[in-house]
Amino acid sequence: MVLLAMRSIVQNATFSWRRSLTALQGQGLLGRAWLLTMRVLIFSAHSDLILRRREHPSRPSYGEAVANGARSISAVSKDGK
Repeated sequence: MVLLAMRSIVQNATFSWRRSLTALQGQGLLGRAWLLTMRVLIFSAHSDLILRRREHPSRPSYGEAVANGARSISAVSKDGK
């Protein structure tokens, strides 16, 4: 659930970045620096989501564990059971 929320934020940010690209094309060095910063942030957030999912594909998130009755993060075993 958390991953879906983060994914939608990244997708919305990507859409906003593409929309603002046309608005900032003629803004010079400051506009280019802002676009580069946004591109790096979006790429790093997206890469982080992919890497986290690959590291623990079956392990539930903290929110899922609490929803399933775990009282603390230490109650979640490493294999997700």
